[in-house]
Amino acid sequence: LTLRGDSITGAGGLRLDGDLDGNAGGDFVTTFHRLAADTDGNAIVDRDDVDRVNENLGRRIGFENYDSNADLDGDGRITARDRLIAARSRNKSIISPTPAAASTSRFDATADGQITAFDALVIVNQLARQQADRADESDNGRNAAFASLDVNRDNQVTTLDALLVINELAKRTQPPPAFSDAASDQLFDTVVPMNSENTLGGISTSIQDDEDDSLLLLLAQDQQLIQI
Repeated sequence: LTLRGDSITGAGGLRLDGDLDGNAGGDFVTTFHRLAADTDGNAIVDRDDVDRVNENLGRRIGFENYDSNADLDGDGRITARDRLIAARSRNKSIISPTPAAASTSRFDATADGQITAFDALVIVNQLARQQADRADESDNGRNAAFASLDVNRDNQVTTLDALLVINELAKRTQPPPAFSDAASDQLFDTVVPMNSENTLGGISTSIQDDEDDSLLLLLAQDQQLIQI
């Protein structure tokens, strides 16, 4: 997550000190992740996570030793369902994405490697600030902080820059393909109607049976360990 210091200002017009260096400006950058059954937050579901759930089985909100991180489905109780989630998620992990290469497109005003409506919005916001401050556009355009907003490279930030980004987006955006009658019929044929025979309480019985089978498998494995 990146918060651009040159795009966020306080009530007094002071820009965000995102990098905490004591000076206005600078981006705030942080990362976060969410992985089901990763009880310790290390981006991988391993034996430690499974053991943590098993050690807390039977506990619920109100117990002194209740561990909310082991309550994987968030129902306030740590049950066999949480254990099943941990077992199914075993060995899953999050791979850190490779940083995107710096964009060389002049339409990428935010320099985030892609051209979106946000690029035009950033330019429009800068124009609003310039008008409020009654600043000269050419002076702001020559400031290095606004160089990426000067899309047409005329040393000033104007409405033309925003318009160029919008036009570029329009050229890149393709309308979704229309479905033919045959394709629509084929898609309709693949839909399985839900009725009283294959649903139970609004939940597909096939999904419910699969979950029950998994729970029975876990119990069978426990029985084998006890016999050993």
